[in-house]
This record gives sequence, C-alpha cells and structure tokens, in this order.
Amino acid sequence: VGAAAQEDRINRLAAMLGLEHLLERDVENLSGGESQKVAFARALAIEPPILLLDEPLAPLDPPSREGLREEIIKMHGQMSTTTVHVTHDQLTARILADHIGVMHNGVLRQFGPAEDVFHRPADEFVARFVGMENVFNGRAAGGADGAEIDIDGIVLKSATDLRGAVGLCISPEMIHLVTKGGRTFANALQGTVRAVSDRGSVFRVIIDVAGRLLTAHLGRREYEQDPIAAGAAVTVGFDPDDVHCFHVGGA
Repeated sequence: VGAAAQEDRINRLAAMLGLEHLLERDVENLSGGESQKVAFARALAIEPPILLLDEPLAPLDPPSREGLREEIIKMHGQMSTTTVHVTHDQLTARILADHIGVMHNGVLRQFGPAEDVFHRPADEFVARFVGMENVFNGRAAGGADGAEIDIDGIVLKSATDLRGAVGLCISPEMIHLVTKGGRTFANALQGTVRAVSDRGSVFRVIIDVAGRLLTAHLGRREYEQDPIAAGAAVTVGFDPDDVHCFHVGGA
C-alpha cells in the first residue's frame, strides 16, 4: 500500500472513531477509552475480513464503555468486517450482536439470532446465563391451546408443543401485576411480595407464589402509579406465549 493510500486509510479510521484530535498525541498519554479506540483503529487499518475482540469494553468505566459501544455500532454500519466479540456482558451482547453463541466448558450450547438466544434459550444453562431469572422444571401435559405445566402443584399454561419433563423460563419483563379492572391473563397467580429494589429504569420485585419465587421487572412509571412494598398480597399475570419451554437436559 502506498504512503498516500495508507495515510488516507488512517484519516478515514480516525474520523470514523473520533480520533482526529489524538493523531499527534503519544499513546502513553491516552485514557482507557482512547486507548481502546486506538487499538480498534490499528486492528482495522489492515482491513481484516474478520475482527476478533476479547472483552474490549471490560476495563472501561461506564461512560467510556457506552461511548465505545456507539463507535462499534457506527463502525459496523460503515464497514463490511465480520466481528467475533467475546463478552460476558449481557447488555453489550444485546446492543451489538446480530447472532450469539453461548459456550460452556467448550461446548456450544446455542447459536442463533440474538432474539432467539435471549427469549428462547435452548436449555437451563443458556436461560440462566442470559438472565432469565424465572427458571423451573415441571411436567407438561396437553391443554386446550398448547400445554399445561405442573410445577409442584402450580399449573401454568404455555403455547409449547413439548410434553413430559420440561424446563421453562419466563422473562421478568413479561410478568405483570394484575390490578382490579385491568387486563386479564391466562396465567394469574396469587402471591406475596418478598422484596422490592430500585434498579434505575425498572423496579425488581420478588414474589412468593406457593413457595416458588418469581421475579418481575416493573417499569418506573408503572411502579410509581401503583407502588407496592414487601408483605403486600398481589396477583401476577403473564401470557402462555411468554412461558418458553425446552427439553430437560438441553442441547
């Protein structure tokens, strides 16, 4: 590559990653976020067909991490480079990934579109790894429109066509508090609130249903319109489509 072409490539990468103001600065005087951006630029300068990233955002503080995520998204929009990104950060995976592979002890437990992995995990390990807090085992039998799953006496309706021993999971975002005169759900369970914690954009509510703990994530506005506290008796509801089932034993 000629010197002029090389300089043009460097300038384009600097503009893409917002590094123009750092071109004359010594790398030893860069911040953590700036150093990571420079590392990206160096890797991209050779125009690799595949870029391998191993936890590149882990050492950064939250503001720098968010900024670099945005730069990576911008980079994907402007280049054809396929990127394999290793991370344990679920938020980073949700934001950046088109497809996700979940590995455990050298075994690929699930690979597919990000939406499938997060909302339709293949087994219990994947479900827990991606943050499905409501994970149980039960027995599925034929129902009117799908299956009825018995979890030690708690019967849930699911749209699954699986039968026999199954695992199941319900995303905390899909569990609602049922209010008088509000929406009705095919799955409506009585319980007692055990704990409430403020997580910023959501409130995490733990509900005891016949000895089983369910976790619900309530939006801040929803919670503030009808706040609850530990000890309150509540009804929780969710749809059969939100009860995802998988074979016990997994992939």
